[in-house]
Formats: sequence, C-alpha cells, structure tokens
Amino acid sequence: MAQRLQVNGIGLVWLALLLLVLPLRWMIAAICAAGFHELCHIAAIYLCGGRIGTMRITQRGASLYIAMLPWRRELICALAGPVGSFLLLFAAELWPRLALCALFHGLYNLLPIYPMDGGRILRCTATGLFGEDQAECICLWMARITCGILLLAGFYGFLVLHTGVFPFFLAGFVICKANFRKFPCKDGIWRVQ
Repeated sequence: MAQRLQVNGIGLVWLALLLLVLPLRWMIAAICAAGFHELCHIAAIYLCGGRIGTMRITQRGASLYIAMLPWRRELICALAGPVGSFLLLFAAELWPRLALCALFHGLYNLLPIYPMDGGRILRCTATGLFGEDQAECICLWMARITCGILLLAGFYGFLVLHTGVFPFFLAGFVICKANFRKFPCKDGIWRVQ
C-alpha cells in the first residue's frame, strides 16, 4: 500500500460538516463508492507494476501519488477508477444509494481536468497521439474550456432554472481542483485522484 498516509485537518472538518448535513445512509454510500473507486485504482497501479508513494485525504478527496508509468499503463490505471464506479451500477437493485453515488462519482471523475481521471485519460491519449508537449497544452485548454462551460451552466441554472447558488458552488469546487497548473510530469510523480 502507500508508504505514507497524510490526512488534512480541513478534510476532516468537511467530512464532519457533511455528516451533520447529509443523512448517514447517503454518507456511507458515498464513502463506500469513493473507496471502491480508489481500490480499483490501487489494484490497477499494482497490476501495471506501479508503486504508491503517498495517499492524501483532503477536502478535495483522496489522492494517490505514484511513480511515473508509461502512458499506456497510466491510461489503464486512470480508467480503472471510473470503470469500478460504473461496475457498482450492477448492484443498483440491492443497494440503490451505493449505485447512484457510484454513478455520480464516476461521471464527476471523468471531467477532462487534471488530476481527475478524465484529465489523466485525456493526457495519456494525447501523449500517444501528439507527444508530451502537445498533450500538456491540449489538456490545459480542455480544463479551461470545461471550467468555462461549468460556470456558464451555473449561470444558466441560477438565472433560468432558479437552482440557487449550488451550481456555482460545484463549479467553484471543480475550478479549484483544476488549478490551471502545469502537470507534475517533470517531477516523475503522477497524482491519481
């Protein structure tokens, strides 16, 4: 497993607040769906010959920091989490909450924003097609376009659908996750979300 586990205090505060606001059954389902998603990543990393250095649990979720893998193996590791989430849909009849949480978790992680799985999948695919430098540029622009679309959707939800400020909160969360920073590939470490 991970050589080091780091837990951010703010992440624990967020978890405590969510436990106060959300029903316990939904929280358990969401944590189980996220845990299974991460276990699928871990299994794929080890099956592809990777090694996990650190696991961090923060207000943004769980992140695994692994040594660099060739882009084909990285693609497999990135796909493992969403595939695992979508496999939980087969449990919908027995555990509908778990299946619903897994569906949203899988779809959210497929957004093309690094370090989320969709951003890693896009980066691996672009690296294979266009090379390292072009892949970095493509991924940065896709992240910016996706964040712009999410902000527009937030405005539409607020002004037309009267959803309140919740869509802005979600868009802000995703934009904070994107950070618009360069990929840490030069350091020889991948971040797995």
